[in-house]
Amino acid sequence: MLTLIDELFILSLDEETTRPVVSRRQMRRELAGALLAELSLRGKVCIGEGGQLETLDADPTGDGMLDKAMTVIQGSKRFRKVSYWVKVFSAAQKKPARKLKNRLVDEGILKLEGDHLLWVIPAPNFPPGSASPKYWIKNRLRSAILACEPVDLHTLALLGLALSDRLQRLVFTQDERKSASQRTHQRILTEAMANRDAQFIEEIIQVVNAS
Repeated sequence: MLTLIDELFILSLDEETTRPVVSRRQMRRELAGALLAELSLRGKVCIGEGGQLETLDADPTGDGMLDKAMTVIQGSKRFRKVSYWVKVFSAAQKKPARKLKNRLVDEGILKLEGDHLLWVIPAPNFPPGSASPKYWIKNRLRSAILACEPVDLHTLALLGLALSDRLQRLVFTQDERKSASQRTHQRILTEAMANRDAQFIEEIIQVVNAS
């Protein structure tokens, strides 16, 4: 299964050109949030009593980006709030598009032909057929909100992080966006009321989208 970092970046790519359609600044903030959310989903970090980020499990994940982030968090002299870490990881990302495109090539989602990056179809871990990985991710998000299908925290986190206007345009039509945004907020709030992990995800989403 792809990480939130991978899927959020895939959503930001133009279907035809595979070029990002969001600003570098926006991409950095959203990917920083996805990084923290992915660490939370893997049981690596949580929110402590004082609202600061705390480490639960320091064992390596095997993912270079996640393990590097954990090293930075563990190296802090004191606990910090989510907003602090979003700023840190946002500022630390240099040329994020190039780095993440190379990552997707390594994972078999994109392929390089000459100077052009193309989708791998069918890609690993995606249904067979003629659709791109981006199509399948969009289809999953649309089904979760428009058809009210059950969702796991991974999908809910991705929906919340994709609430920015530019990314939402890539998933929902103009007529759908207002309703989709409201439904996404409601599902996140409902889950957060019953699930402490979802509360952390909700806080990350609020920090990222507030910017």
